[in-house]
Amino acid sequence: MGHASLKAIALVARQHNIGASTVMTSTAEEKAFLRVAVAAIPRVAEIILAFPPDDRAGALETAERRFLAAALDYGCTEITAQSSVSAVMRRLRSRLERQQASEKKLQALLQRLTEPG
Repeated sequence: MGHASLKAIALVARQHNIGASTVMTSTAEEKAFLRVAVAAIPRVAEIILAFPPDDRAGALETAERRFLAAALDYGCTEITAQSSVSAVMRRLRSRLERQQASEKKLQALLQRLTEPG
């Protein structure tokens, strides 16, 4: 897995952490993290899909660690962070599955269109 891509995952997962208040309640912290994390899912999915298929599991693990670090940076408790990251990762995996299925359908269509007669 490329070092630059790992940095990109980390950056996307933490991109809006500047200015996060340390006096938020647990619910506010979780909501703030979830808002940013959910907004980052499309870009993180794009980054992961750029990896060769054999490296995507490692990229997903890296994304999960980065999301967890971001949740903790937002001030979420360990339990809240784990729960929130689990929800984010479910959404990320679902998005990846949908995108991969779409890519396969597109490839099959292109193959049929380019086949002779």
